[in-house]
Amino acid sequence: MNMEGLQDPKLRELSQELSFEWQSLASFLGLKAVEISVLKMDFPGQTENQIFNMLVRWRQKLTSDVDQVAVLCAALKKIKRTDLAQQLRGSPISRAGSQPQAVEGLDRRITDMVNKENTTVSNLPNEFHPIISHQPQEGPCEEHGACASLQEEIDMMVNDVRGDEVHDVNMSLSTSGETNNCLKHAGETYTLMCMTCDELICERCSEDDHGKPKHHCITCEAASEKYRPLLANKVPVLGGQIEEIREFLADASRVRDDFEKKVSRTVKKVREKASRVIAEVQAEEKRLIEEVKKLEVNRGKTFHEQEKRATVLLRVKQHALETASDITKLSHHPTFLSQYLMISKVVDMMNDQHCPQSDPKLSYLSFKESPGVGNMGLGRLELGGTWIKYHQFGSKGSGPGEFGWAKGIAARWPGEIEVADFINKRLVAFSTEGNALRTIPIQGVPRDIAALRTQLAVVDDTSHVQLYTKDNMVASVAGKRKCDFRSVAIRKDGTVVVGDVSKNVLTEHNRNDGSLKRIVYLKIKPYFVAVGSGSAFRERLVISGGFQKEVHVVDSRNETLLFIIRPLIDGQPVYQCTGVCCDTTCIYVAVTSGERDQGHVHQYDAHGAFVVCVAQGLHNPQGITFTADGHQLAVADTYSVKIYHKI
Repeated sequence: MNMEGLQDPKLRELSQELSFEWQSLASFLGLKAVEISVLKMDFPGQTENQIFNMLVRWRQKLTSDVDQVAVLCAALKKIKRTDLAQQLRGSPISRAGSQPQAVEGLDRRITDMVNKENTTVSNLPNEFHPIISHQPQEGPCEEHGACASLQEEIDMMVNDVRGDEVHDVNMSLSTSGETNNCLKHAGETYTLMCMTCDELICERCSEDDHGKPKHHCITCEAASEKYRPLLANKVPVLGGQIEEIREFLADASRVRDDFEKKVSRTVKKVREKASRVIAEVQAEEKRLIEEVKKLEVNRGKTFHEQEKRATVLLRVKQHALETASDITKLSHHPTFLSQYLMISKVVDMMNDQHCPQSDPKLSYLSFKESPGVGNMGLGRLELGGTWIKYHQFGSKGSGPGEFGWAKGIAARWPGEIEVADFINKRLVAFSTEGNALRTIPIQGVPRDIAALRTQLAVVDDTSHVQLYTKDNMVASVAGKRKCDFRSVAIRKDGTVVVGDVSKNVLTEHNRNDGSLKRIVYLKIKPYFVAVGSGSAFRERLVISGGFQKEVHVVDSRNETLLFIIRPLIDGQPVYQCTGVCCDTTCIYVAVTSGERDQGHVHQYDAHGAFVVCVAQGLHNPQGITFTADGHQLAVADTYSVKIYHKI
């Protein structure tokens, strides 16, 4: 190697000459086992880099007065790399046959050398029955150099397999033609073998040290005849083991290749999945933000409309108040009376104009996170507080405050609720506290009612729609032909919407004369119907299909189906969908499970997604509606009315 010092280039060259024996070298140089392990982990599968960094680390530990070359040479001799020690000192040495060979060639060299004629084995364990040869450790024997190299390779292999333990197997092979001379007696050759001592001897040895009867000696020819078959029987076993090792290495290589391919595929799949998840999360984020922005726009319009109406009403009332105050100060009686006749009607009209009610639900908005991202749902928007039952009144019967079957429900006036009593054939008005206010007899059986300000619409089994004014007088009759009207609602412009289950249609009628304005064809039977009352639902019709277990939401403008709500109770489809109603942002649906006292009212968002269960444990819920101020939800529950509000 022509090395003159221990600079990095020389250490790198030395690293190229060493192999698996470097761990033993590191131990002799004073490196600890943990340091060797760290080097293996830092440079996995990179033997040359492991060796180079080990030598650099060892060199860094030495002080300037230490002879680095001497220390390294001594350690190299301990691992039987005298050739490298001599090269490090600058002495030329033939590298032929002395360098450690690759593991793949080790089995071939062992087999070839053991099978040579006149080969002897020394210093093997007794259980292998070896032939012991007292041959010189130094000499011109070429095979001796090869055997020394073989010994080093065996040491390296054992050290690599078993860790830091070094098992010395001192094996020396030589040809009998060059190692025949007896070491004890000059001029004598080995002709005998002492079976007692397992030692080659000459004639003089047999007389001096191996005499009978303690020693049993036979000729070399006889000993060879005895041991040659034994060795020949062992060689196939070793050959079989070599084949097993080769198969193991091939299998290990295939497993490693397969694993590396799977690593690449797995990393690729993880990255692809992560990309999809990121895209889905970003899409969900965009959807939620768009929903919030849309809600902001819709509620902003509602706020603006309320403020505009209140502002106009305030200005008109202030003007009326100022005018009336000025007129009361007029002293001239004819002038006062002439002005009074005009201002009195204005004041009466102004007194009938009430201030719009504040709706605290308009401020409800929060975000509820989902527990995980299993389905990429980040969470949902919470549009309200907690629903609780505020009040309940009514019982089964036909007397005051009793119901034969509370079917439809509506609210015209603040603080009042009107109920269609199906069995008792009447409309009954109650205060929200449960006090009976008035009763309106119905000729037929009332199936449903709807209200808007002073207007009240009733459908019954006579195929008629009766419209009532604020004085509870019938204003018009909308039904002219045989139909099966089951539901009714009133649009903001006063148009009456009637559900006909015999033809699966909604018919829209003029509020003044009941004339037909339009027919909307449906895919389900309209047992209950509601019209979107807020800006988010202004153009929507909500239809409950009864035992069809679905609620359809239809665009009122083009009559297209927007989406379908399929309510569930405990993960199972409901038995029946009944009453429906809307507020400014959500849809409310009454459902039954088929078991008594297991009815629910569910809240859904503007897209039909379930939000919360408003009420449960209901007997058999029918119609539902909001009170006139929009703060409470009233449920006609067959024999009672239950009122819920948010806190």
